[in-house]
Amino acid sequence: MALLSSLGHFIKDTIFPPICAVCGSLCQDSVCKSCLSNIKFLGANICQRCGTPASAGDIFQTGNYGTKDQQKISCSLCRLEDFSFYMARSFAIYSKEIACIIHKYKYRQLYFLSDILLYFLMTAYEYYYSGQKIELIETVPAIYKNTFTGGSLPETETENDSGHMRLLAAKLSSCLKIPFGDDIIKIKKTSRQQGLGRTQRKLNIRNSFKVKNCIKVNGKNILLLDDVWTTGSTLNEISRQLKNAGAEKIYVLTVARGAL
Repeated sequence: MALLSSLGHFIKDTIFPPICAVCGSLCQDSVCKSCLSNIKFLGANICQRCGTPASAGDIFQTGNYGTKDQQKISCSLCRLEDFSFYMARSFAIYSKEIACIIHKYKYRQLYFLSDILLYFLMTAYEYYYSGQKIELIETVPAIYKNTFTGGSLPETETENDSGHMRLLAAKLSSCLKIPFGDDIIKIKKTSRQQGLGRTQRKLNIRNSFKVKNCIKVNGKNILLLDDVWTTGSTLNEISRQLKNAGAEKIYVLTVARGAL
């Protein structure tokens, strides 16, 4: 049996040699070391509220948020926005390498890339949130299905939008031993967020999500996952709905963060 297994791996690697999902070079892993080295973990030099990376000339101010007796360093975005989440963090900036990984995982359904994305999420979680009391995991549902028309997909959304974050959420749930609630549904058809400005994104996504079971989230601290933070509009809207359903604190975690 061992000989047959070795022969099978030899044939597989000969016909489909292991290559980097980003640059296409031969390597033993899904992403080569060179491409991984270009994906930089954000670390501590960020806004402590929304996770915005600090750059030269940034001035972060100390202010109250979340609870009256807690002070955190916040950026200009946090002072302008009324965020419903408690904290937001990302593993890395949305570089071309990480964009390639996410795109191939999400749209080309190369689900073996879930392992490297899970590694990114686990690293960020352990660094930023390991000391927090988080009791439930939720994620952004991408597809709205009209139950009155037999569940057909609207022209603005495709099957490729479904499932990629649910798979990651389930894997992260298993690793962290935190239940995956899967309690958020999309109830309104929306246009794609790409290409819309900040105000347009807010209006487009307003009241588009619903908590299925308020009892499940009531009084809970919740980890809300997504692949990319762009303006935070979708994540903030879902956080708002979770808070309205009785959730305590919402901790946002994304694989990557787009430039503002």
